[in-house]
Amino acid sequence: MKVLQAVDFHLQYHQANSKKNTVKTCEFVLSRFSMSVWQS
Repeated sequence: MKVLQAVDFHLQYHQANSKKNTVKTCEFVLSRFSMSVWQS
């Protein structure tokens, strides 16, 4: 599994099972993480 695919699965999980603020935080953190992985 690729890192970006894992990030997508993690976000999908939270969108289905978490509250709105948790999803917003996850989106923010995962987008920054994805950018850093993408640049490496």
